[in-house]
Amino acid sequence: MSELLTFDEAKEFLRITSSTLYRLVQNGVVPASKVGGQWRFKKDRLEDWLSDQEVCFKDKR
Repeated sequence: MSELLTFDEAKEFLRITSSTLYRLVQNGVVPASKVGGQWRFKKDRLEDWLSDQEVCFKDKR
């Protein structure tokens, strides 16, 4: 089972600011779920999402 991260843990994992993460989550860019009014992130899904972003970035060069 995947490790669940809080908003602050996900922010640190992705190395982005709170406002950036919030905007990305609100726009459905970063995979997240809302549990009890708080955002939660599955670490393995974030890792997959990051890998996809790296591939997209490399393809555009």
